[in-house]
Amino acid sequence: GFFQFTLPYRWQYWIGWVIGMIMILAGIVTNPAISLVGLLFVGLCSPGSLEADLHKVRQAAPKPEDLEREALEKGFSIDSWWMGRTSYTPTTDPSDWILPAPGPATWNENQYVPHGDGTPLPEHPVNVGTPRPATISTYGIMMLLFVLGLCIGAWYAVENSTPEEDLTFLPYVALGVGALWSIIGYFRYKMQRQMADTPTSLVRSVAVGNPELVGQVRPSNSGVLRVVVDGHPNRIIPNCVNFHWSYEVKIRETTTDSEGKKQTREYWRTIREDSGGVPFILNDGTGGILVKPTTFKRTDMGQYLKRWESNHADSLKKELGMEFAARLFT
Repeated sequence: GFFQFTLPYRWQYWIGWVIGMIMILAGIVTNPAISLVGLLFVGLCSPGSLEADLHKVRQAAPKPEDLEREALEKGFSIDSWWMGRTSYTPTTDPSDWILPAPGPATWNENQYVPHGDGTPLPEHPVNVGTPRPATISTYGIMMLLFVLGLCIGAWYAVENSTPEEDLTFLPYVALGVGALWSIIGYFRYKMQRQMADTPTSLVRSVAVGNPELVGQVRPSNSGVLRVVVDGHPNRIIPNCVNFHWSYEVKIRETTTDSEGKKQTREYWRTIREDSGGVPFILNDGTGGILVKPTTFKRTDMGQYLKRWESNHADSLKKELGMEFAARLFT
């Protein structure tokens, strides 16, 4: 359709969305500038129409027992209280399956041959169709109102300014924000149109060129990777065909200027990172095709699988000592 009203589906975005609505209402009574900030909050916290629809389908779709068991293992956990070490596995993944995926027990020994009767997988666009988002959603409405309000506010401030106040730069600021938003929107629209205009091919009839394929990742003769993140024995991700991890530390620096004023700033610094992959089979039900992930210039692997955090530097010797102390005094 033309317009779709969307609401957040994650509690983090709900908090920002509610704060934004409160600021909009408060700004109407007090200062319109507060309403502009509220419009920005609501817009950024509102999902797109297609993202909201996919989330609703995932919530209503039946899941096999193995996915239910996996869901119970997700979430936040404390790995070591003494070391202040925690881990978090996201409970939702925008790139996850919507309909049940065929399990390994049903796979053919030869992954290149069709799966089952050779029909596309249930979630293939040939069966479910190509989803088409609404022309405009809550995000678009709020961002449009924000830009219009910014332009009107700049004009009003210049018209009511005194000769001593030099506010002639405000219209240019509003014009710059609007132009930047328009440019970003143009390129995003161009990318989405290119994706929509590229038909999804079937493996059994894929043509030479740059086709779009949708299917299930299955291991090839190269096998799978058992990724040991940063060489730590307790940070292992099995059954990977493509990976990237980074080890970052949070730096806190306090500086003192010539007047004795202290200023503290925090930032993240990447210490180590690694990536890699092995060829895998993409099977869409009609057949399999070999994919070499390391040959792609750009790769978007979606949301991270797991995140580890620690209040202390990673040291196996230190960890063993702390674990020994924990066992000794408990």
